[in-house]
Order: sequence, then C-alpha cells, then structure tokens
Amino acid sequence: VNKKENPSLYNWIQTQGKRYKGLKGHKPLSEEELELLEQIDFAFFEDQPRMSWNAMYAEVERYREENDGRFPNHKDDPKLSRWTRQQRGRMRSEHGHAPLSDKQKSMLESSDFPILPKAKGGQIWYERYDELVEFWKEHGH
Repeated sequence: VNKKENPSLYNWIQTQGKRYKGLKGHKPLSEEELELLEQIDFAFFEDQPRMSWNAMYAEVERYREENDGRFPNHKDDPKLSRWTRQQRGRMRSEHGHAPLSDKQKSMLESSDFPILPKAKGGQIWYERYDELVEFWKEHGH
C-alpha cells in the first residue's frame, strides 16, 4: 500500500508497525491484533527466519516446561507467541492459512493448545484490518 494510493490505510499500517515494535507513545498491539495480522503474513513479520513446525512446537513445549505450563505471550517471547497465534489460525482455517496435518492437530490438542474465538469486528481497527485483507488479496502485498 502506498501513501498516494490509499492514505488512510497507509497511515494505519505505519501505526501498526510502530505498535508492533513497541515504540514510545504507541500502545502495543493486543494478542488478538497480532494474531490477525500474522494470519495474513503482514509485512513487518517478513524479517523473521522460519523454523520447521516440529522445531517450533518443541520450543513452545520447552517454554511451557520452564514457565509453569503457560503458553508464551508477545512480551516474554514474541517469536513463540507469534507461532502459537499462527497455529490457532491454522486450526480454525482462517484467512488462507494452510490447514494443519492430522498429526499436527493431534500434537496441539494433546498439549491443551488454546483455541481462541474468532475476533469480532465493528471497531475502526477491525475495519482497517478488513480493508488491509481485501487489499492484500487483490494486490498480493
């Protein structure tokens, strides 16, 4: 999205990047907002190297063992938190996520993996997010 083409969406995207990076004066993205943006592989996640699914699952399990069974949150471990949100989207088959294999589903279910309810729209954040999803589908970036 460029500023000339769609200034309001461009400005919204810039703000989300600042919120993601935790810049001073910007309220951090909520877990739900992060999950939604990650479901469409939003641009500011591209610089993160990818690990295999099994390796990431093992990292989450290690984290849980070291943290009284808690799942990672964005503040404590952004990479693992992002991965867990992506798996939620995959389990719900949302926004074009590739579905999980039966083995992957079984592994997540056996670890009491939390499946959060779908987000409800209506607020301006969700309206802009929906606009971004449509733009992404149409233009591929």
